[in-house]
Order: sequence, then C-alpha cells, then structure tokens
Amino acid sequence: MDSNTTQTVQATEAKRKVPTLAEREEVVSQSFSSFKLRLSRDSVGKKKLSNRLTITVPDSRSESVIKLTIREARALQRFLQNNLPTE
Repeated sequence: MDSNTTQTVQATEAKRKVPTLAEREEVVSQSFSSFKLRLSRDSVGKKKLSNRLTITVPDSRSESVIKLTIREARALQRFLQNNLPTE
C-alpha cells in the first residue's frame, strides 16, 4: 500500500458513522387484553412526527389505530390525570 492509499483508508475509518433510523429509534411497547401501546422515539432526529404514540385496538374484523404525537400524548395524559378518579 502506498501512503495515499493508507491515508484514504484512515480517513474513511475515521469518518463519523451516522446511525441508521433503526439504530437510533427507541421503541417501547406493551400489550393489554383489549389494546396495544407502542411508543417510538427517534433519539437523534428532530423531524416533526418522529416521536409517536400508537394505540391499536383490535376488532373482530379489523383494528383501529390511533397515532398521537408526543405533545398530543402528554395532553391526553394530563386530561386523564385531571379527570379520572384516583384509586
């Protein structure tokens, strides 16, 4: 290997690796008897709608899917905390 090739290889290896969407996405999900919750967050990207809460309610013939942004999910959380009685 000549010195130019060695420098090129070193420069290529030194480049910052950009994570793929699958590598940077965090997904948390939980299933209940009548619905499923899935929270997906892009830890790097700040695009609109990159962080979402998905609620899936299966039906006998199909399933209903409700997709909320994190802001909408927090508004839902506050609404439920304020209006549901505590146990």
